[in-house]
Amino acid sequence: MLLDYLFANTGSSDTEPFPYQVISGSGSDWFYDPVGKTMTEIPRGTEIVQISVEPDSKGRVLVRAPFQFLMVPEKEIVDIGFN
Repeated sequence: MLLDYLFANTGSSDTEPFPYQVISGSGSDWFYDPVGKTMTEIPRGTEIVQISVEPDSKGRVLVRAPFQFLMVPEKEIVDIGFN
């Protein structure tokens, strides 16, 4: 299911790339891992890549963090621009 979504909605030359992003704030917080179906503690300030454009019914978007996918509230994501 997740792979189907990724293949259908990413990797197209027709879409604009997302700028570099981080999870806002300091300290750490818990976010849902849709692959492992568990909550995972992640340090805030972690660089992420946003995968989904539209948030789910809870206001979260799918992101790729180092070594895992997470559902992060859209309001918790800070664009830091392009390198």
